[in-house]
Amino acid sequence: NRTAAGAFAAFEPALSSPGDAALLRYRLTTAPAVPSFLFSLGGAAWAVFLLIASPETRSFSDAIYGPAFAVFTLGALAYFINSHAAYRVIYQLTQVSRIYDRHARVRLGDLGPHFALSRLTSRAAIASILIVSGYLVGFAQIGSLTVSLAILIPNLLLAGAAFVLPLTGAHRLLGAERYRSRREANQKMEAALTELHQVIDRCKFGEVPPVKDAITALDVELNRLARIPTWPWNPGTPRGVVAAVFLPLVIWLIQFGLGRLLG
Repeated sequence: NRTAAGAFAAFEPALSSPGDAALLRYRLTTAPAVPSFLFSLGGAAWAVFLLIASPETRSFSDAIYGPAFAVFTLGALAYFINSHAAYRVIYQLTQVSRIYDRHARVRLGDLGPHFALSRLTSRAAIASILIVSGYLVGFAQIGSLTVSLAILIPNLLLAGAAFVLPLTGAHRLLGAERYRSRREANQKMEAALTELHQVIDRCKFGEVPPVKDAITALDVELNRLARIPTWPWNPGTPRGVVAAVFLPLVIWLIQFGLGRLLG
């Protein structure tokens, strides 16, 4: 919630209607109570189902918690808490997408605010990857390659989706604004070149320097526009997410290799 609030505060200058800031901040940092509770209950029920349906998971939980009552109670409680966290993150990322689609204003000269909400999506992805890494440590002790992969692969895909999908609206806005600006600059460049040719044809060489300066300025603008990114994040942000993705892969490969080596 602190990350969401801080990211939104940095994003506020990019709002198309500043009067909506208070409502959007509340929606971003406060998940609705009833859906959250029902989603968490569903997670607890799913935990009980897994314990009943999967002998491997049940034997591992028995070894840690002991009595069946403790296994089912603590398993349901853990999934209840994790499901609430998952729902909150999903809800926040949905709000990020909605803010970009309906309330964002692009200024190519000041993209810092427009990039701010990627801080939230990247941290959501990294947090989910770290949670998966913790589960892998436990499931690797079961010794089941199938269970480990069934947890690892979907969750890595979901982590990548958590980072990228909420930002697709911002990507679309940035791409459209950059295209509009480049098209406008290209039209002016074409007009300036036409003027240069006409000046030369009239042998008015004294008028060449100002036209040449205009062409140079437009060329600088076009080069600057070409370097503007269309995804709303700083260059280091995707690298941090990718580095986090490799963490559970390394953990799993080490555990799997040791398991094969030690039999």
